[in-house]
Amino acid sequence: MKVAGVAPNEVIYSTLLDCFGKSGDLNTVKALREEMRQQKIKPNVVTFTVLMDFYGKKGDLDEVKLLRKEMTRLEIIPNIFVFGTLIETFAKACDISKVKQLREEMKANGLLPNEIVFSTLVECFAKSGDVEVIKQLRREMDQLGIKPSGFIIKNLIDFYEKVGDTVEAVRLSNE
Repeated sequence: MKVAGVAPNEVIYSTLLDCFGKSGDLNTVKALREEMRQQKIKPNVVTFTVLMDFYGKKGDLDEVKLLRKEMTRLEIIPNIFVFGTLIETFAKACDISKVKQLREEMKANGLLPNEIVFSTLVECFAKSGDVEVIKQLRREMDQLGIKPSGFIIKNLIDFYEKVGDTVEAVRLSNE
């Protein structure tokens, strides 16, 4: 960037963080974050989403929580992608109470789950065996006009078989 005379900004840093994050290069991610701080470049919502995704995939929940607090401190409003990333991170960690909290926080912020978020929620709550939450998620999807993907249907069928509701599992398989 410097050689080409391009002034770095949060978009360029977010792109670089995403690139090095996807390659798993923790040292470069840390160095880029420090460089942003030194140059007083304020991260944006995309920067935080990229970082939360990176640290979430590494299983560093403490860092994810710190990033979320930093977002709040900087008054950066989370969008559906932030919530989707957070929900996915804590679902994979089997932190059901945190997933429920994030789901409620998302609603309080006026954000509706998209198909990807619903997919993560269904997978998470199916693993936990929570029949009522699964039924509520299906109602919400229907109310929002979101047609479940094949992946969601598969998770629902597996769930209903697991809890012994073969009638619902068969009904879903015929959808």
